[in-house]
Amino acid sequence: MMRVFAALLAILAAAPAAYADARKDCFDKSGEAAIESCTEALRLSSNDIRLYLARGYEYNHLPDFDRGIADYTMASRLDPNNADAYHGRGYAYNGKGEYDRAIAEFTKTIELSPNNYVAYADRGAAHFNKGEYELSIADYDRALRIKPDYAMAIKNRADAVAKQNRR
Repeated sequence: MMRVFAALLAILAAAPAAYADARKDCFDKSGEAAIESCTEALRLSSNDIRLYLARGYEYNHLPDFDRGIADYTMASRLDPNNADAYHGRGYAYNGKGEYDRAIAEFTKTIELSPNNYVAYADRGAAHFNKGEYELSIADYDRALRIKPDYAMAIKNRADAVAKQNRR
């Protein structure tokens, strides 16, 4: 009986260390290695929103947008006020060509984080992809009011102006 108890204690003591190692690797690694580590850490603690956000980011950059969306959806369920969850899901929808859904997600991100210049620029990109150049330019302008030297917004705004002028 003592051996069983000792073995159980050893297993319980090892679990926090395994979780800590997997969690650290989830954030320190990238690509498939990060996804594996995040998945292992989530197996040990499924309520850590940062793990879903990290794994969703890695899925989006494979790209595996459907899995990214699933992780960002779980993150938004765990914390409905987490702007990063909506932003990541918007990025995935934009990557899938579902621009209206992307715009809705970026809009929610902006509601939760009004100074998120990247969200404005990403929403501008979704409008650009829909051919809505005026709305795209307006979003790039908002991003640039927050961060005037944001190179991506400067370049993409110029592209939107050029497209609009060709109409």
